[in-house]
Amino acid sequence: MFSKMKTGTKVLTGFAVATAVMLVVGIVGYWGISKLTTSLEDIAAVRMLAVQYVQEISKGGEKIKAAQRTLLNTRITPQVRARQYENVADARKTYDEAWKHYEALPKTPEEAQLWQQVVAAWEKWRNDNTEFFRMMKEFEASNLGDPYELRDQITHFSNDHHRLISNVAQMLCDKQVFEGGEDHTACAFGRWKAKQNIDNPELKAALAAIDEPHRKFHETIKKAKQLVASGQSEQAQQVFKDELLPASAAVQKGFQQIGAVTDKALELLAKAENQALVVCRNSQFAANEPLDKLIVLNKDLATDQHKQAQAAQSTATTLMIGVMVVGAVFLGVLGVLIGKSISKVLTALGAQTKQLTEAAVAGKLDTRGDPQSVTLEFRPIVEGFNATLDALVRPLKVAAEYIDRISKGDIPPKITDTYHGDFNLIKENLNRCVEALSGLI
Repeated sequence: MFSKMKTGTKVLTGFAVATAVMLVVGIVGYWGISKLTTSLEDIAAVRMLAVQYVQEISKGGEKIKAAQRTLLNTRITPQVRARQYENVADARKTYDEAWKHYEALPKTPEEAQLWQQVVAAWEKWRNDNTEFFRMMKEFEASNLGDPYELRDQITHFSNDHHRLISNVAQMLCDKQVFEGGEDHTACAFGRWKAKQNIDNPELKAALAAIDEPHRKFHETIKKAKQLVASGQSEQAQQVFKDELLPASAAVQKGFQQIGAVTDKALELLAKAENQALVVCRNSQFAANEPLDKLIVLNKDLATDQHKQAQAAQSTATTLMIGVMVVGAVFLGVLGVLIGKSISKVLTALGAQTKQLTEAAVAGKLDTRGDPQSVTLEFRPIVEGFNATLDALVRPLKVAAEYIDRISKGDIPPKITDTYHGDFNLIKENLNRCVEALSGLI
């Protein structure tokens, strides 16, 4: 089939194959680039953003947890406490925005299922946080500052006044007057009370209730000391029994009332601590578990997409190399075949030319070329050679025949065939010769 094709057709076939190879390489390259682009877009526009948004949600939860721990510290200043509520508001705003962005991203079925778990767990955790902040606001509304410190101070004040009773009792026994205890404004409790600016109604009422018993307590100590100093020990003992002990009981009762206010605040704080460190902690763990799984899942999906992109790139590269190699081999073979075909034709034409040339030199004017020895496309060349020889030899044969007849005394008739150029000149010369000879006979 190939040998019967024309040379132009063979060349066009070669160009067509080269074009087809280029087209296939382009299509494979475009497919590989499209696959790679799609994978990279999925990684950059979906998976990495998903990881970023989920991490922002998780970080928002951690910031709120840190604010809760700080708020439980009763020694922080009001400014620091206010800043924690600002941090909570900022954290909620940040994770709400990340939440909206993540919800808008496309999700796999497994990812969508995990997200539903996050939604339910996160809602519970947020409600638990809201309850904690409500408790803290209720505690802060007591305006007691640090209730732990207040409790310790009240305990210390109570012990101071018990110690004064012991000092008076000892004084009554050994008749030795001790220093201090006479001025209710000079004792630790009196000095502390004078500096307080209390906003808590219950504490303010308790302090107001203890004021008179406390004043009387110290005045009675003063009275007892004066009696002992003047040698009136029996009267001093009577004052101790009738006045000082009842005053001491009233003072201790006042301290107990202040302690009750403090205990109430500490009870609120304990509930808030349990809410933060147990309830909120557990619900946050429950929310973080599917969040962490979402992060791992999206990282795995990004890794899979990257592997798919690499595989597509490798496949495209292999296909392009394969197509180019096959195309190069095919074009090489086609080139060799075309070269051999043309070489064969040229060799055959050269052989026919040589044959005709040798025959002409040898005077074998009847020798002709063989058109069948070359391909159909080049047969007109050999046939043209034969037609040329026919056009050349025919007049020569006519001239040879006339000369042969004239030499034998046979005068032939004039040549009437039509000739052109030099052959026509030969014809005219022969006709004149025939005419001259005819006139001599």
